[in-house]
Amino acid sequence: MNPIKALKQLDCAIKICEYQPFERRVRITLEAAKIIRLSLTQLYPDDCEICHGCMGGVKGNENIINGRTVCDYCHSAELEEEK
Repeated sequence: MNPIKALKQLDCAIKICEYQPFERRVRITLEAAKIIRLSLTQLYPDDCEICHGCMGGVKGNENIINGRTVCDYCHSAELEEEK
């Protein structure tokens, strides 16, 4: 299965569990599903406008520097260049 599709299905399942917490078909707790979703999301490439996720930054941990979204690695590389 496509990981993005799996993540979307997990998001959908979490939304259902939040409204129907006693659903018998669900075999995972809501808290466990949220942890799994967070773990999977962090494996995806980040939205860095410089390296496009190639440096290994964590998705969701990007910085906005001079109006650009950059990862910590590219941000530190820019700081080194300024020295």
